[in-house]
Amino acid sequence: MRATSAAALTALSIILVVLCWHGFLPGLGAVAPMTLAFIAACVAIIGATDEDTTLARRRFAVGVAVVATLVLVVACVLLLHRLNEPL
Repeated sequence: MRATSAAALTALSIILVVLCWHGFLPGLGAVAPMTLAFIAACVAIIGATDEDTTLARRRFAVGVAVVATLVLVVACVLLLHRLNEPL
């Protein structure tokens, strides 16, 4: 269940990153996908280290954690890019 929740949070953060990238979310709107990606990575790590989880779920959770971390890095770069723009 945790891996599925983390995948949903990662998908939502990807959508928000795309919206920020295309300028639909103003200025510091990159903070929302950054926060969601961080939470998704944390939940995925918790799901991957759960002792009652099957091997397939653990692998899925590790994959979600990797994707969420990549989304987090992209969102951080986007935030730094937005902060560098003149007011």
